Amino acid sequence: MEFGIKNTLASRFSLASMSKQFTAFAVMLLHDKGLLDVDQPARLYLPAELAIDESITVHHLLSHTSGLYNFYNFENDFFGGDYRLDYSRTRFFGQYINKKPTKPAGAAYDYNNSNYNLLAWIIEHVSGEKYGEFLHRHLFLPLGMTNSMVDDGGAVIENRSSNYITDFAETVKCPYYNEKFSIGAAAVVSDCGDLYVYAAFLR
Repeated sequence: MEFGIKNTLASRFSLASMSKQFTAFAVMLLHDKGLLDVDQPARLYLPAELAIDESITVHHLLSHTSGLYNFYNFENDFFGGDYRLDYSRTRFFGQYINKKPTKPAGAAYDYNNSNYNLLAWIIEHVSGEKYGEFLHRHLFLPLGMTNSMVDDGGAVIENRSSNYITDFAETVKCPYYNEKFSIGAAAVVSDCGDLYVYAAFLR
């Protein structure tokens, strides 16, 4: 909006939580290859320093039924504090995810980005590839989704549109957003053409 540039079909956008479908797809690829079992405890497929309660299966993470503490409840200072600091996976996990579950696994649905952060780390640990590299090699490239990628928080991305939000009646620039903290749950960037290819493939 600052430069009066109109969006086109080639404009690329952050997909926010629409990114989760690609994480789930990647997990199912690993399941189909026999590299993990979605009905087994997720901690079997995580590094020792990222271990979670053994009652939580991979499927619980996929279906938002893990019972994990949900730090997106705005009861802490994540968005105003740590979210603006340099990313450290160990500190992020230890401070916001590695807490006593609030409910027994499988007892209730609670939409929680932590589930998908953990799934991304499972993908990395099981495959030996970085999350973005795995999606690129095993999903985007085979489907010809050449305009899709994972934003690492610092990349200069061609044709990327800026994000705006509505504040009551006024349109304003989207607040600062550090995509590194969104691994697995958001951070995929794509355009309409690639999403059409993916939708047709799913059908």
